[in-house]
Amino acid sequence: MNPFERIRAPPELEEMVERTLRKASRAAKKIPFHNESRTALAREKRRIETLTGAFIGYLMDSAEVGETLQTADIFYAKISDLLFDHEKVKESIKRVKGSVKVIERIKKKYLRRLRGDSEEAARLRREAYGRIISVLKRRKKELDHLRSVWEKMHKLPSIDSDMPTVVVAGSPNVGKSSLVRAISTARVKVASYPFTTKEVSVGHLQKGSVRVQIIDTPGLLDRPMEKRNPIEKRTILCLRYVASLIVYLFDPSHEKYYPLEDQIEIFGEIKKSFKEILVLPVINKMDIALDDVNLVKDTLKERAFKVSIVDGSGLDALVDDLFRNFS
Repeated sequence: MNPFERIRAPPELEEMVERTLRKASRAAKKIPFHNESRTALAREKRRIETLTGAFIGYLMDSAEVGETLQTADIFYAKISDLLFDHEKVKESIKRVKGSVKVIERIKKKYLRRLRGDSEEAARLRREAYGRIISVLKRRKKELDHLRSVWEKMHKLPSIDSDMPTVVVAGSPNVGKSSLVRAISTARVKVASYPFTTKEVSVGHLQKGSVRVQIIDTPGLLDRPMEKRNPIEKRTILCLRYVASLIVYLFDPSHEKYYPLEDQIEIFGEIKKSFKEILVLPVINKMDIALDDVNLVKDTLKERAFKVSIVDGSGLDALVDDLFRNFS
């Protein structure tokens, strides 16, 4: 599962400061009045304690984002390798946690110094506020960095690495998103142009006690790994670290965006690269496909499912076969 789903979004620094100042003020007002000097000291103490507690929590929550990245399972770890410089993340964690210790020292120093009349207590509290907020602002770069980590990782789908998983692959616009939507609970955007699927999306199928995860992926193009763009690399990551079975979708129709020869070549590349995973060829758009269907079958020299997502033909047989592989 996506470990970033359980982590709340760290707020922007400016928003956090304003929110915490209001919170500290409200907390101080809850202290009942006794006499002017005693009440002033108690309220200023409460302000400092509330402010430092909230800021330390904010810093530790931000550090947790980076630490979660370091301990994520292999799927999320490999995607993070594409997105982030892990040494930079570690440095951000180190500096943010270092600021926690500085704020703790400032808090203890000013709580010890709080004495005198209400004006002196307020002056010391304002001085403490200034120093504490200054420490926080010096960490803005690191806090923004960790927030960006959360924003990118939180968008990733929740994938259960212990569940049987079907990855749907193929060139852009062959109907991958439509297939996943037709046979599972996934609700993905579908459009009639290449590269609609920009992010991995997940759906589920269930038959009896067997529950299967099915993943829609960005399109694969026939290029070496080092020439692939980040979207294509995410597909490769899914295939390598998630798939129990790969459904490779062909489009032999006159609507195809990519030559059939290229689609067949990519299929061969996947079969060769992932010998330990069953790759199931599926020919889509049988409602409009013409003679090129035979070219696919003759070239593959293996059984290929024929389906039409438009009229639903062949989908039940495909789903039954998927479950047979996991029974």
